[in-house]
Amino acid sequence: MNKLLKLIVALGIISSLLVSCNDEKITGDSIFEDVPVLDSTLSSYSFDLWLYNNYLVPYNVEFDYKMSDVASDMDYNLVPADYIKAQQLAHLMRYLWFDVYKNVVSADFLKEYGPRIIHLIGSSAINASLGTEVLGTAEGGIKITLFKVNTLDPTNIDAMNEYYFKTMHHEFAHILHQTKNYPKSFESISAGNYDTDGWQMNLFLPAITIQMAGKTVQMKKLIVWVLHRLMEVVSHAKILWK
Repeated sequence: MNKLLKLIVALGIISSLLVSCNDEKITGDSIFEDVPVLDSTLSSYSFDLWLYNNYLVPYNVEFDYKMSDVASDMDYNLVPADYIKAQQLAHLMRYLWFDVYKNVVSADFLKEYGPRIIHLIGSSAINASLGTEVLGTAEGGIKITLFKVNTLDPTNIDAMNEYYFKTMHHEFAHILHQTKNYPKSFESISAGNYDTDGWQMNLFLPAITIQMAGKTVQMKKLIVWVLHRLMEVVSHAKILWK
C-alpha cells in the first residue's frame, strides 16, 4: 500500500512538472540585458562607446585598454596603456586588421575565428634572465594581449610594422591554430631546421670589462636595438658619402 501511494505521488509530481513546462512560452528573447555597461559620467565614455560600436557589436570583441591585474602576467613589471596611445592603436587595429579581413573574406570570418578579448599593456614584458621582451601573447584561442603600447608612434611606420602589426597578425595566427586543428604532419615540414629561439632577439649584450684611466671598469649591459640604430645611421652615412 505504501509503495502504491508513493508511486501515485511521484506520478502526480511528474505530471505537474510536465504541465508547468508546457505552459511556459519559449521566445527568442534573451534573459540578459543586451545593453553595454558604460558609465556616461566617465571622461573615457566617448572612447568606450566607440569601442562598443566598433568592436563589441560587430565582432563580439571586448577591447580592454584599462589594464586588469588579474588578467596580466604577474611575472613581469607592467604598466597600463596610455589613454591616447590606446585610442590610436584601437583605430589602427580596426582599420588595418579587422576591416582588412572584413573586406577580403567577410565580417563573419572574424566573428567565428577572431579573438574575443584584446588586452592592451603599456610597457614591454621584459624577461631579464633571458634578455628578451614579450610583444604579444595569445591564450586559449580567445584572448590576445599586446604590449609596449606606450611607445607607439603613429608617424613611424617601420616601428609600427615591427612591434605592433607583425605582432597582432602573429598572435592572430596562434588564435587560429588554437581554434582549428591542423594535421600533425604539418609540424614536420621544417623538422630539424626550425630553431625555437631563432625569432628572438636578445635585448642585452654581455657586460664587458675595459681599462679606463688605469682602472678596470665593467660596462653595463647595452640594449641591442641601440646598436642596430647606430648601424643604420652608419649605413645611411656611407650611402650619402658615396
